[in-house]
Amino acid sequence: MWDLRGAPAPAGRWGEMEETFAACIALGRSLGFEEEHSRQDARLAALLFDQTSGLHGLDDGCRDLLICAGLLHDIGYAEGYEGHHKTAYRYILKSRLPGLSEREKRIVANVARYHRGARPKATHEGLAGLEPEEREIVEIL
Repeated sequence: MWDLRGAPAPAGRWGEMEETFAACIALGRSLGFEEEHSRQDARLAALLFDQTSGLHGLDDGCRDLLICAGLLHDIGYAEGYEGHHKTAYRYILKSRLPGLSEREKRIVANVARYHRGARPKATHEGLAGLEPEEREIVEIL
């Protein structure tokens, strides 16, 4: 069973996403990621999401996408530090992540891509293909 170490799963969603979270961990391991760091980031992201739910108004599905992005945000280190956020974006898009639709995978990839602090711009390649609602989710997460 996958463990967020302290971040409770929303009722009814845990079983649905366990395979997806496990696939994220497996992908990260295959690329030599720092697992404890990624688990910690995912846990903290989930806790922040929960504590700010009254501000952002996103649903539990978005929380799950944030957890996936937290787990995968540094997988681009497999090709070096420089541009690792963009490399993570590409790896996520090319990967099979059961339980995620292509739309959800694009959101996860973009959240991971912007984890270093750059602001998403509609002209950026990854965001240009998203619907306005999806871009808003990426910006919030």
